[in-house]
Amino acid sequence: MIKISQKPISQVVGEIKLELSKLPFLLLILLSSLFSNNSWSNESVLGNCNMSHNEWFYCDEKKYKPLEGGYFDSNSNKQGKFIHKFKNGDVYEGEWKNDLKQGYGKYSYANGDIYEGEWKNDLKQGYGKYSYANGDIYEGEWTNDAIDGIGLNSKHHKNGLIWTKFSMKNRKKHGKWTFWYKNGQIQEEASYKDDSPIGKRTIWNE
Repeated sequence: MIKISQKPISQVVGEIKLELSKLPFLLLILLSSLFSNNSWSNESVLGNCNMSHNEWFYCDEKKYKPLEGGYFDSNSNKQGKFIHKFKNGDVYEGEWKNDLKQGYGKYSYANGDIYEGEWKNDLKQGYGKYSYANGDIYEGEWTNDAIDGIGLNSKHHKNGLIWTKFSMKNRKKHGKWTFWYKNGQIQEEASYKDDSPIGKRTIWNE
Protein backbone atom coordinates (compact mmCIF):
# COMPACT_ATOMS: atom_id res chain seq x y z
CA MET A 1 0.00 0.00 0.00
CA ILE A 2 1.33 3.45 -0.92
CA LYS A 3 1.25 6.02 1.85
CA ILE A 4 0.49 9.55 0.81
CA SER A 5 2.22 12.21 2.87
CA GLN A 6 -0.12 14.45 4.83
CA LYS A 7 2.54 17.18 5.12
CA PRO A 8 1.93 20.46 3.34
CA ILE A 9 3.77 20.74 0.02
CA SER A 10 5.73 23.77 1.26
CA GLN A 11 7.10 21.71 4.18
CA VAL A 12 8.10 18.83 1.91
CA VAL A 13 9.89 21.21 -0.47
CA GLY A 14 11.68 22.81 2.48
CA GLU A 15 12.91 19.43 3.74
CA ILE A 16 14.21 18.52 0.28
CA LYS A 17 16.10 21.82 0.03
CA LEU A 18 17.63 21.21 3.46
CA GLU A 19 18.91 17.78 2.48
CA LEU A 20 20.31 19.09 -0.81
CA SER A 21 22.10 21.89 1.03
CA LYS A 22 24.11 19.26 2.91
CA LEU A 23 25.58 17.75 -0.26
CA PRO A 24 28.54 20.17 -0.76
CA PHE A 25 29.60 19.68 2.86
CA LEU A 26 29.33 15.90 2.62
CA LEU A 27 31.22 15.92 -0.68
CA LEU A 28 34.04 17.97 0.86
CA ILE A 29 34.34 15.47 3.72
CA LEU A 30 34.49 12.61 1.22
CA LEU A 31 37.19 14.29 -0.89
CA SER A 32 39.27 15.16 2.16
CA SER A 33 39.06 11.55 3.30
CA LEU A 34 40.12 10.24 -0.10
CA PHE A 35 43.11 12.59 -0.34
CA SER A 36 44.26 11.94 3.22
CA ASN A 37 44.09 8.16 2.76
CA ASN A 38 45.42 7.77 -0.79
CA SER A 39 46.66 10.69 -2.87
CA TRP A 40 48.96 12.13 -0.23
CA SER A 41 50.54 8.90 0.96
CA ASN A 42 53.82 9.62 -0.90
CA GLU A 43 55.46 11.95 1.62
CA SER A 44 58.73 12.03 -0.36
CA VAL A 45 56.94 14.02 -3.07
CA LEU A 46 54.59 16.41 -1.28
CA GLY A 47 54.81 15.68 2.41
CA ASN A 48 51.82 16.00 4.70
CA CYS A 49 49.08 17.92 2.93
CA ASN A 50 45.69 19.17 4.02
CA MET A 51 42.81 20.43 1.92
CA SER A 52 41.10 23.63 3.05
CA HIS A 53 37.48 24.65 2.46
CA ASN A 54 38.56 27.09 -0.32
CA GLU A 55 40.21 24.35 -2.44
CA TRP A 56 43.80 25.17 -1.41
CA PHE A 57 46.12 22.30 -0.51
CA TYR A 58 48.68 23.08 2.22
CA CYS A 59 51.82 20.96 1.93
CA ASP A 60 55.03 21.55 3.90
CA GLU A 61 54.55 25.36 4.02
CA LYS A 62 53.64 25.46 0.30
CA LYS A 63 50.19 26.10 -1.13
CA TYR A 64 48.65 24.58 -4.25
CA LYS A 65 45.32 25.21 -5.93
CA PRO A 66 44.11 23.31 -9.03
CA LEU A 67 42.81 25.42 -11.93
CA GLU A 68 40.72 24.46 -14.97
CA GLY A 69 41.13 20.73 -14.74
CA GLY A 70 44.41 20.61 -12.86
CA TYR A 71 44.78 17.52 -10.69
CA PHE A 72 47.20 15.35 -8.71
CA ASP A 73 47.91 11.97 -10.28
CA SER A 74 48.29 8.68 -8.43
CA ASN A 75 51.93 9.57 -7.66
CA SER A 76 50.91 12.94 -6.16
CA ASN A 77 52.39 14.83 -9.12
CA LYS A 78 50.74 18.02 -10.35
CA GLN A 79 49.22 17.74 -13.83
CA GLY A 80 47.56 20.59 -15.74
CA LYS A 81 47.01 24.10 -14.39
CA PHE A 82 47.77 25.10 -10.80
CA ILE A 83 48.60 28.08 -8.63
CA HIS A 84 51.66 27.35 -6.49
CA LYS A 85 52.59 29.71 -3.66
CA PHE A 86 56.11 29.20 -2.33
CA LYS A 87 57.30 29.76 1.22
CA ASN A 88 59.52 32.71 0.15
CA GLY A 89 56.57 34.60 -1.37
CA ASP A 90 57.07 33.60 -5.03
CA VAL A 91 53.93 32.59 -6.94
CA TYR A 92 53.64 30.47 -10.10
CA GLU A 93 50.37 30.23 -11.98
CA GLY A 94 50.33 28.04 -15.05
CA GLU A 95 50.76 24.60 -16.52
CA TRP A 96 52.48 21.58 -14.97
CA LYS A 97 53.50 18.15 -16.21
CA ASN A 98 54.74 15.43 -13.88
CA ASP A 99 55.18 17.98 -11.08
CA LEU A 100 57.38 20.27 -13.24
CA LYS A 101 56.50 23.62 -14.79
CA GLN A 102 55.75 22.81 -18.41
CA GLY A 103 53.90 24.83 -21.05
CA TYR A 104 52.78 28.42 -20.43
CA GLY A 105 52.88 30.11 -17.05
CA LYS A 106 53.43 33.29 -15.05
CA TYR A 107 56.03 33.39 -12.26
CA SER A 108 55.85 36.35 -9.87
CA TYR A 109 58.95 36.76 -7.70
CA ALA A 110 58.76 38.13 -4.18
CA ASN A 111 61.14 40.96 -5.18
CA GLY A 112 58.66 42.27 -7.79
CA ASP A 113 60.15 40.67 -10.93
CA ILE A 114 57.73 38.81 -13.22
CA TYR A 115 58.34 36.23 -15.93
CA GLU A 116 55.49 35.25 -18.23
CA GLY A 117 56.02 32.80 -21.02
CA GLU A 118 56.97 29.25 -21.92
CA TRP A 119 58.48 26.59 -19.65
CA LYS A 120 60.01 23.16 -20.15
CA ASN A 121 61.18 20.74 -17.46
CA ASP A 122 60.82 23.43 -14.75
CA LEU A 123 63.01 25.92 -16.70
CA LYS A 124 62.27 28.98 -18.84
CA GLN A 125 62.41 27.67 -22.38
CA GLY A 126 61.08 29.17 -25.60
CA TYR A 127 59.55 32.64 -25.76
CA GLY A 128 58.91 34.76 -22.70
CA LYS A 129 58.80 38.24 -21.20
CA TYR A 130 60.76 39.14 -18.06
CA SER A 131 59.73 42.38 -16.36
CA TYR A 132 62.14 43.61 -13.69
CA ALA A 133 60.88 45.44 -10.62
CA ASN A 134 62.87 48.55 -11.68
CA GLY A 135 60.95 48.78 -14.97
CA ASP A 136 63.51 47.08 -17.26
CA ILE A 137 62.12 44.46 -19.65
CA TYR A 138 63.48 41.61 -21.72
CA GLU A 139 61.17 39.95 -24.22
CA GLY A 140 62.41 37.16 -26.42
CA GLU A 141 63.87 33.68 -26.50
CA TRP A 142 65.13 31.58 -23.57
CA THR A 143 67.15 28.37 -23.33
CA ASN A 144 67.64 26.38 -20.12
CA ASP A 145 66.45 29.24 -17.88
CA ALA A 146 68.80 31.79 -19.52
CA ILE A 147 68.34 34.57 -22.08
CA ASP A 148 69.39 33.10 -25.41
CA GLY A 149 68.42 33.59 -29.05
CA ILE A 150 66.66 36.70 -30.36
CA GLY A 151 65.17 39.23 -27.96
CA LEU A 152 64.47 42.88 -27.21
CA ASN A 153 65.79 44.62 -24.10
CA SER A 154 64.45 47.83 -22.59
CA LYS A 155 66.29 49.58 -19.77
CA HIS A 156 65.32 52.73 -17.88
CA HIS A 157 66.88 55.69 -16.09
CA LYS A 158 66.31 55.99 -12.35
CA ASN A 159 63.60 58.58 -13.05
CA GLY A 160 61.61 55.88 -14.88
CA LEU A 161 62.16 57.18 -18.43
CA ILE A 162 63.49 54.86 -21.11
CA TRP A 163 67.30 54.78 -21.34
CA THR A 164 68.03 52.17 -24.01
CA LYS A 165 66.28 49.66 -26.21
CA PHE A 166 68.32 47.07 -28.08
CA SER A 167 68.16 43.68 -29.77
CA MET A 168 70.26 40.61 -29.08
CA LYS A 169 70.88 37.39 -30.97
CA ASN A 170 72.63 34.49 -29.30
CA ARG A 171 73.83 36.88 -26.57
CA LYS A 172 75.43 39.27 -29.06
CA LYS A 173 74.39 42.76 -30.16
CA HIS A 174 72.27 42.31 -33.24
CA GLY A 175 69.95 44.83 -34.85
CA LYS A 176 69.02 48.38 -33.85
CA TRP A 177 70.24 50.01 -30.64
CA THR A 178 68.77 53.27 -29.36
CA PHE A 179 69.68 55.43 -26.34
CA TRP A 180 67.82 58.32 -24.69
CA TYR A 181 68.87 61.10 -22.30
CA LYS A 182 67.33 61.34 -18.84
CA ASN A 183 64.94 64.04 -20.07
CA GLY A 184 63.49 61.67 -22.68
CA GLN A 185 65.33 63.16 -25.68
CA ILE A 186 66.89 60.66 -28.07
CA GLN A 187 70.68 60.42 -27.69
CA GLU A 188 72.04 57.80 -30.08
CA GLU A 189 71.05 55.27 -32.72
CA ALA A 190 73.23 52.53 -34.18
CA SER A 191 72.99 49.08 -35.73
CA TYR A 192 74.92 45.92 -34.96
CA LYS A 193 75.43 42.48 -36.39
CA ASP A 194 77.06 39.71 -34.35
CA ASP A 195 78.41 42.26 -31.86
CA SER A 196 79.96 44.49 -34.57
CA PRO A 197 78.63 47.95 -35.59
CA ILE A 198 77.28 48.25 -39.14
CA GLY A 199 76.09 51.24 -41.12
CA LYS A 200 76.00 54.75 -39.69
CA ARG A 201 75.87 55.82 -36.09
CA THR A 202 73.86 58.93 -35.21
CA ILE A 203 74.35 61.01 -32.06
CA TRP A 204 72.19 63.94 -30.90
CA ASN A 205 73.29 66.62 -28.44
CA GLU A 206 71.19 67.09 -25.33
